[in-house]
Amino acid sequence: MKNPLNNRFKRQLKNDFAKYLVIFLLIVIMVALTSGFQAANNSVVNTIHNNEVLLKQQSGYFVTKKKLNKAQIDLFEKEANLKVYEEFYKEESIDNDTTFRFYKVRNEVDLQEVLEGRLPENANELAIERLYAANNNLDIGDELTYKGTTYKIVGKVSLVDYSCLFKSNSDMMLNAITFGVGLVTEDGFNRINKEDCKYRYAYVFNDETLDDEFKDILLANSQLEEFVSKKDNKSITFVLEDAKSDSASMYIFLYLMMIMTAYIFSIIIINMIQKDATVIGTLMASGYSEHELIMHFMFMSSLITVLAVIVGNILGYTVILNAMKSVYYNNYSLASFHTYFQVETFIYVSLVPMFIMFLINYLILKKTLKLSPLKFLRKDLSKHRKKRAIKLNHHIPFFSRFRTRIILQNKKAYLTLIVGIIFANLLLFFGLALPQVLSDYVGIASEGIIAPYQTILDMPISLSDSSHKLEASINLLNFANNVETGLESAEKFSYYELKYTSKDYKEDDVALYGINKNSSYFKYNLKSNDCYISQGLHNKYGYNIGDYITLHEAYKEDTYTFKITGITDNNASLELYLDRNTLNDIFELGDHVAFVTHGDVYGVSWGEEELVSRAQEMGADVVFYGHTHCPAYHVYESEGVTVFNPGSIALPRQMTPSGPTFLIIDLADDGRLTPELYTL
Repeated sequence: MKNPLNNRFKRQLKNDFAKYLVIFLLIVIMVALTSGFQAANNSVVNTIHNNEVLLKQQSGYFVTKKKLNKAQIDLFEKEANLKVYEEFYKEESIDNDTTFRFYKVRNEVDLQEVLEGRLPENANELAIERLYAANNNLDIGDELTYKGTTYKIVGKVSLVDYSCLFKSNSDMMLNAITFGVGLVTEDGFNRINKEDCKYRYAYVFNDETLDDEFKDILLANSQLEEFVSKKDNKSITFVLEDAKSDSASMYIFLYLMMIMTAYIFSIIIINMIQKDATVIGTLMASGYSEHELIMHFMFMSSLITVLAVIVGNILGYTVILNAMKSVYYNNYSLASFHTYFQVETFIYVSLVPMFIMFLINYLILKKTLKLSPLKFLRKDLSKHRKKRAIKLNHHIPFFSRFRTRIILQNKKAYLTLIVGIIFANLLLFFGLALPQVLSDYVGIASEGIIAPYQTILDMPISLSDSSHKLEASINLLNFANNVETGLESAEKFSYYELKYTSKDYKEDDVALYGINKNSSYFKYNLKSNDCYISQGLHNKYGYNIGDYITLHEAYKEDTYTFKITGITDNNASLELYLDRNTLNDIFELGDHVAFVTHGDVYGVSWGEEELVSRAQEMGADVVFYGHTHCPAYHVYESEGVTVFNPGSIALPRQMTPSGPTFLIIDLADDGRLTPELYTL
C-alpha cells in the first residue's frame, strides 16, 4: 500500500520552501567553511611534517660566544649521538629600516625550498624569504642595501626552520615586516662585517632525542649563549600549534551550529505533525508502524542535510580552500602548498554533522510519535493531562496574572527564546567588545613600561669573555660608564633576565630592572633592600607583599630569592624592580665604578690630578691607567678615588723595584681593594 503522506512532499516543499532554503544554505555555509578551513589546515600541517624529512629539519639549535673547534664538535657528536652543523648568521640593519639576517646557502640541514627564481651564485646575489619580500614590496631583480653594500635579489625561498619569522625565541609576536631572512653565497657572507657573526649551530639526533643531556654537555664544554630544542622553537612549532587550536575551534563551531539547526528543523517537523495529526492517527489505526512514520518525516531533513553537505564540501575544497590558503600564506612563511585529502577530516566535517541531524530529529520524532492513534485523531498531542490554570494571588493585577500564566504554561518555548537571545547577544557583544579590549590592552601595555623609549646594550663578547671575576667586572663597568647619549633626560638603568618556573613546570621570562634612586621615570622610591614586582606577576602567580619569589638562571642551576616589598601598577609584563646598586651587587656587576684609560690624554707623566678630576666627573672611584710604564698605587681620600698602575712587563721604566711588574688586586666581599705588586 502506498503511503498517502508521500503525495504531500511536493506540497510541503512548495509551502515551506523558504524555511528549507534557509536551513539548506546555513548547512552549506557551515560545512563549506569548516571543510575548506580543515582542508587548508591539514594540508599545511602535512606539508610541514613532510618537509621535516624532505628538507632535513634540525632537532634544535644552540648559540655559543665563540666558534667551536673541531675537538669540541667531535666531543658533542660522540657524547650525545648527534650531528652538529654550522648555521652562522650575520644580522644587519637594512636601508629600508628593517633588520635582516644573512645565512649561507644550506646544503646539509634546514634546506631551503626555492619558490621563485634561483639561489644566489655570486657574492652580490641574495635569495630572500618570501613573506618578508611580500611585506616590503621586494621582488626578483630588486636590490637590498646596508652600509653601502648591495645585494641583488635573485630568488624567493622558504626555510624549514623559519615557518614563522620570530627574531628571537623569546618574542611574543612574529614580525615579517621589520625582520627578514635570506641566503647568500660563501663570498657574499664574507662581505659582511666579521664582528657581526653569530655562532649558531644546528644539531640532528641520530636516533634518540636527549635534549636535556645534550644541553648539560654543552654547558660543561662551551660558552653557551642560547639553547633551543625543536619542540621549544617558536619559528618551527608556532604554525603547528596555531593550526591545531584553530582546527578544534572550527569543529566545535560546526557541531554547535548543527545542533541548533537540527533543533530548528525538529520544530518545523513537529509543526508539520500537528497539522497532519488526523492523517497520522488514521495511518496508525490502519497498521502503520511508528518506525515507518519516523522514517517518513525524517526524509526531508535527511535529504536537505545530505545535499547541503555535498554542496558544502564542493565549495569548501575549491573556493574556501583557496581563500584559507591565502590566509595562511599571508601570515606564515610556508613552503609550496599541496592539498591533502584525509578520510578522518571528511568524517568529522561530513558524517558527524549528518549524524547529529539524524539523531536529534529521530529522538524528537520518536518521543512525539509515541502517542496513541486516538490522541492524533483528536489532535491532542500533549503527553499529560492539561494542567489547571495556575492560581495566582488576586492582589496581582489581572493582566500581570494573565501574562504570568501564559509564560508558565509555555515554559519550554520561552526558555528556548531566552537561550537564543542570550547566545545571539553573546556573539554580538564579543564582536563589538573585541576592538575595545585590544585597544585597552595596548593602553595598559604602554602605561606599564618605565619609559616610552628604552635601549638595552649587550656588552661585546670580547670584553665579557674573562675567567677573572675582577677583570670581567671592571670591563663591564667601564663599558657601562662610557656609554653616552645626547638626550639630557636619558637615565641609565641595569637590566637582567631570569626564569620563573611555575608549579606546573611552565617557564616564563622575568625582567629585572635596577633603578637609580630618585629616578625620573620610576615613581616608586626604591631603597637598597626593596623589591617590587609588577601587577602582571602578581596577577599571574598570586605573589603578594611579604612573599618570597625564587628565580633562576637560564641553562644554569643558580637561583635567587627575593622578598617582595611592593607591587607596581604594570599589568602587561612580568617584571621585578630593585635598587640599581643592589642589582649590580647580586649579579656581580661590581660594587665599584672603574675608569680605565691609557693615561696619556690626562698628562699622567706630570701628575695624576687631571686623571682624578676626570674620574670624579664620571662618578668613578677606581682608576686604572698605563702609559708611564711605572707601577703606582695612590689613595686620594678627600676625592674618594683610588688609582692603580700595574707598570709594564715588556718595557719597565721604574728604578725600584727593578724589572717587569704586574698587579693583582683582591676584591673582598665588603668591597675593599687589596693590591699586590709582583716582579718578574
